[in-house]
Amino acid sequence: MKILWFILLLAIASVAEAKSTTPPAPQREAAPAAPVISGDSQWVERLLIGIVVLFAAAALIGPLYRLNLPDNILPTHSHDEPPGASHRHGPSGTVDYSAPDRH
Repeated sequence: MKILWFILLLAIASVAEAKSTTPPAPQREAAPAAPVISGDSQWVERLLIGIVVLFAAAALIGPLYRLNLPDNILPTHSHDEPPGASHRHGPSGTVDYSAPDRH
């Protein structure tokens, strides 16, 4: 009976040892001295075609948009002017409903 326990113990120890061994580290190739350029350049043609299409669309849409603008657009004012400088919203620069309109 002791021999069976001894054989069983040896079998368990050999299985545990086989599982615990670490595999050898993989060999790494040395890094190249210069960057490697990919041979896959199909995306470049598609990207350039997309850029040309967007510029062509902007060249067509821009003048059409400007042709459809009304002629009498109110003058705009900058938001970084000091209060009251636009003379459109009262002396405080904000809408003043109590004061009469100065236009």
